[in-house]
Amino acid sequence: MLGAGNMGSALVEGWTRSGLRGIVSTRSTGGNREAAAAADIIVVAVKPHVVHAVLEEIRDALHDGQILVSVAAAVSLAAIEKAVRVPVFRAMPNLPSAIGKGATAIATRSPDPARVVNLFERVGSVELVDETALHAVTALSGSGPAYAYLVIEALAAGGMKQGLKRGVALRLAAQTLLGAAAMAIETGPHPAELRDRVVTPGGTTIAGLHELEKSGVRGALMSAVEAGARRSEARAKELA
Repeated sequence: MLGAGNMGSALVEGWTRSGLRGIVSTRSTGGNREAAAAADIIVVAVKPHVVHAVLEEIRDALHDGQILVSVAAAVSLAAIEKAVRVPVFRAMPNLPSAIGKGATAIATRSPDPARVVNLFERVGSVELVDETALHAVTALSGSGPAYAYLVIEALAAGGMKQGLKRGVALRLAAQTLLGAAAMAIETGPHPAELRDRVVTPGGTTIAGLHELEKSGVRGALMSAVEAGARRSEARAKELA
């Protein structure tokens, strides 16, 4: 692991928790050549503007049989492939990878993604996507945990407003999102169908949903993903 930002640290924590051995983490600049030369899979987890400096540092240390994975947003496969002569992958994981509950999308031109898929499956679920989809992935699952934490915070605040103690409200809000997400993943129906199972005519849920629709919550979340994707595209152009 070259670099140790928030995402890099989350991956190291998740892989360590999974029982993976032989992880070596370095700083974003300096000391990377030795680590890269000895690694089977090199994960570059640095800020996008630092990627090319790191690749320049390690390029002569790479050899046949290795794989390079970049988790830096907005730096294209083509740009990385120009700098190194090993199979290249781009991965977009997210923060819950630290506890093995991450969501990672992977793009590559390699015909054999198995080793990288297996690596990231240790810290959560994996989707193989075209590189063009990574802007949307960055905005959805990359940024999405921040939106989920905002929802947890807001639901808990609502509970506190109605008299619940802070700790009780936070635990109930977090567990509610956790349970709802697990049910969506494990049972398979569309979220709208699951939502309708909670709603009863004239009940509390439909009253609350009405308020959410009036406030434009659905549109706001869609706009958040759209804004994130636009920003990712803009960063890619800046770095090109």
